[in-house]
Amino acid sequence: MMSHDHTHDAHAGNGEHTEPKVYPKVEVGAHVNVRFMLIFYVAMVVFVLVTVFALIIFFGYSKTNMASRLVENTHEYSTEYMPYMEEAKGRLKEYAWVDREAETVRVPWDVAARSVVADYSGPASDAEESNN
Repeated sequence: MMSHDHTHDAHAGNGEHTEPKVYPKVEVGAHVNVRFMLIFYVAMVVFVLVTVFALIIFFGYSKTNMASRLVENTHEYSTEYMPYMEEAKGRLKEYAWVDREAETVRVPWDVAARSVVADYSGPASDAEESNN
C-alpha cells in the first residue's frame, strides 16, 4: 500500500490530488562582492611583495655577513693556523730531544715507521714457533 499525502495543499477543491507547490530557493552566493574580492587581492599581492622584499634584504645581509666572516677566518688561517701547521710538520721531520734525563728522543715519523715494521717483520717469536 502506498502512502497517501492528505495535507491541505495536496488536494484540489474537488478532492483530487494535485502536485505540491515548489517554491524557488534563494541562492546563497549568487551575488559576488567585487569590492571585497579586490581588497583581498590587493592584500595578497602586498603580502607577497613584502615577503619577497624581506627575503631579499635578509639574504643580502646574510651574504655580506658570511663574506666578512670568511675574510676574518682567512686572516686567522694565514696568521695563526699556517705557522702552527708548518712548525708541526717540521717537528715530524727532525730529530730532537724530548727529555734528556729520561733519554727520550723524537725521530722523524718515516724513520720510526720503518723501525717498527723492521721490528715486527724479523724472525718469528717463540710463541709463534711453539704453535707450529
